[in-house]
Amino acid sequence: MKKTKISIITLTYNNWRLIEQAIESVFNQILEPGLSYEYLIVDDGTADFNQIFVLDLIDKYKYKNINLAFKIIINEVNLGTVKSFNNAIKQSSGDIIIPLSADDEFYDEYVIGMLIKNFSVSNALVLTGIPIRKTKTTYNISTISSQKKLFKSPQKLLKYLLVTGNIISGASTYYRREVFDEIGYFDERYSLLEDYPFYIRCLENGVMIHLFDQPVIRYSVDGVSSSTNMHPKLVQDYELLNNHILGYSSINIFEKRKIIFNRVLDKKSKRKLINVFKYFDQYIYYIFTRFIKK
Repeated sequence: MKKTKISIITLTYNNWRLIEQAIESVFNQILEPGLSYEYLIVDDGTADFNQIFVLDLIDKYKYKNINLAFKIIINEVNLGTVKSFNNAIKQSSGDIIIPLSADDEFYDEYVIGMLIKNFSVSNALVLTGIPIRKTKTTYNISTISSQKKLFKSPQKLLKYLLVTGNIISGASTYYRREVFDEIGYFDERYSLLEDYPFYIRCLENGVMIHLFDQPVIRYSVDGVSSSTNMHPKLVQDYELLNNHILGYSSINIFEKRKIIFNRVLDKKSKRKLINVFKYFDQYIYYIFTRFIKK
């Protein structure tokens, strides 16, 4: 019988100084005997990446899990998140791929064990859990928590992702290697946005995304996807994705209006008189939701 192997992958780029909690939380995991585990730390061409610093951190915590193999991979040039993640998966040997962002940490020491068990019970190819803000000690009232029923219907989940937006965190989503053999790796037309287009492709190809309704990571609120600090390349990725979504024949004219107003127009464009008239229904809803939040 083939022994299951788990690959934990942490990608870094200009944030290697924040990696200690991630490394500690990996070596803190209670790992099931009889399985095989590896931990890959992959830096995407950071100019001042300090490998000795990272190795010292591993030395500091590895006594907690002496059987956890580890490897540091350094990309010679910056590839971008998508290519770097694809390369890391190809260089890993695990049947189950568990990403952990450099500035995140596992929620507790039982996470990997629970994920392995849930993969086995559900027979899932893609499994997503609940991300918790680092500053919180209780459940986040997040969009994914309020939309659990969508995961019972791949068609409804796909429609939601296309029209309303993404509610699935790439930082708390995990994969069987088989899914990459079945539908391919993350789309390298994108530079930083690996998860959202991949989820859409999964659902299009009949691959269900299973919800593991438990907290799995404590995450940082900073980074390239922060709404107040979005990287220009990520903005370009979203433009590419939105243009792709608007080409779907299954999306009607009213849904396309919603997509354009909410995800294509920026805040300034939303308030231009021509767009206020053109998307009057969307504008009223936009103002209403902001009034409610105050």
